[in-house]
Amino acid sequence: MNINSSDLETALKVVRTTVGSSSDISSHYVFRSREEGLEVLSYDGSAFSSCLVPHTKVEETVSFTVEARRLHAILGTVGANQVLDIIVADSGVGIRTSRGKPVPFYSLDPTLFPFWDDVLSGAKLTVKVSADRLFAALTHAKQFIFDQESKAPHLCVAEFRKGILYSTDNAGVSLVKMPGMEASSLRVYVKDLGNVLSFLATAKGQDVELLESDRASFIRRADGAVFGETVFAHRFPDFPVDWSLEDDQSWGIFQEELLGSLKLLQSGAKTDEPRVRFQRVVEGAGVGELVISMTDPSGKLMSQSIPLVDFVQREGGITDMPVFAVADSYIIKLLNGNDNSKVTLGVTKREKGGWVRIRDLRGVDTYLTTIAWLKLA
Repeated sequence: MNINSSDLETALKVVRTTVGSSSDISSHYVFRSREEGLEVLSYDGSAFSSCLVPHTKVEETVSFTVEARRLHAILGTVGANQVLDIIVADSGVGIRTSRGKPVPFYSLDPTLFPFWDDVLSGAKLTVKVSADRLFAALTHAKQFIFDQESKAPHLCVAEFRKGILYSTDNAGVSLVKMPGMEASSLRVYVKDLGNVLSFLATAKGQDVELLESDRASFIRRADGAVFGETVFAHRFPDFPVDWSLEDDQSWGIFQEELLGSLKLLQSGAKTDEPRVRFQRVVEGAGVGELVISMTDPSGKLMSQSIPLVDFVQREGGITDMPVFAVADSYIIKLLNGNDNSKVTLGVTKREKGGWVRIRDLRGVDTYLTTIAWLKLA
């Protein structure tokens, strides 16, 4: 059978992220003939994926495996759009390039591979959604997700519930409200999140289907390529959200000015300084200015002042807002992901601390991120 090297590379870009590292069949690509053509699959013990090799027809029923690293090695020796002659025999698999004799590869028994056909056929189609919207939401959630499974496994997921994507790392909480996702209960394990994003990146500009069961969740492209993940046992905790909750104060500021001033302070801050202090200062009329400060290597505070664009005081909210601190890395994350010229910081004080919230509307989706105050020292 003949395969174009570029077509094979295109398919492997989809399935390479779910290749395992063990010495068993999980470290191999599994190939099998389908009515639609030649399919390649991989499985790393938790996540799995499959894709048809484009423009490849198979006249006979075949199935074989090739160790992933060896297949990539041989592809590295040929250029784009080169013909690979795949020879499948009982003794193994041979791949012939334009260089001459076929290179033999050891094929494991394909029947040992845990095909997921039955699970996929039994899964329910819950949602059809833009891959770009889902990619953006999960990319944001990835910044605020716990990764220490031994301590809090229920926080090591990003999970949809009633149209809201939840994630937290115990310091920041990310909520993304996505209209149209109400029927989905997609739960993505932190260690699989990068692979999910890689798959969604291959569907840029397309819609994808979410298929879900109690055993696994699947994301399927229009061409039939699939990414799947076994359902992680621990669900995200119940987390009541009051979207109508108003902050004590809202501080409007130009995004670029805040980001630039913060990066300037970071450049001079002591190495182990994790926090940036915020204070609203008002002298005379007007909405005042925001003063941000960090500690320099000598232990002294250095500061930058930025004019506020607008200020809103909630009736009944705290009027005398104290100086507070948040993790500088979290503010940087939020500002880098915000495409608006102005950002609004929602600031609220509670008895033993407080929070800063940033609400961001991206198309029809609402991103609400909350960052807890840190101790000042």
